[in-house]
Amino acid sequence: MVKKALVVGKGPTAKLIRREDFPEVDVFVGINQAVQFIDYPDVLVMNDMEGADDIPDETMKHLKIIVIPFYPHHKEHSQFTHTWRDVKSRLKSFTGEFFIHYLFSTPPSLRSEPFPILHPSPLNSASIAIAYLNSIDVKTIDFYGIALSGGYSSLLPKFSKYKLHLKKNPLLYNPQRQTQLMNQLCAFAKHKNITIKFS
Repeated sequence: MVKKALVVGKGPTAKLIRREDFPEVDVFVGINQAVQFIDYPDVLVMNDMEGADDIPDETMKHLKIIVIPFYPHHKEHSQFTHTWRDVKSRLKSFTGEFFIHYLFSTPPSLRSEPFPILHPSPLNSASIAIAYLNSIDVKTIDFYGIALSGGYSSLLPKFSKYKLHLKKNPLLYNPQRQTQLMNQLCAFAKHKNITIKFS
């Protein structure tokens, strides 16, 4: 059976997801704080130390898997001091499993444990989501709140914090980057024989 996933990001087209409305979906994935838009999420994908900040305990309790780099980024920059274990120590309500991977930027000398590199050059966590879902044989993915427009969803709690972030980092979300991101996601999915749709 072909497995299908639904992935929600923090963009303006994100929506609240009730599992019962998507009976054809096998795996429900949230990117960073957007995981709380899903009533019963399966997977949290995060690349940064801050990726789980502000996620309610009730959401964390439902999660089965957290996909995280061995060395998560800190404030959107590479660092090789703190590991995924530092994030784990803060997540008291999460009782699931961690899927650990190395980002391609991790120097070979620091890849001391046998974890995979999921993506050769990810632009953001959505790229990692596709790579992870490919590893569990998902072949169809519907995206919400990813790559279609700049800015953040009004669903986000503490929205002013993200608005300030956007104001400080406009180049992260300009039309050129959105097009680049969508093209990369489509090309990577095609390479893996995965069908994707953006909503």
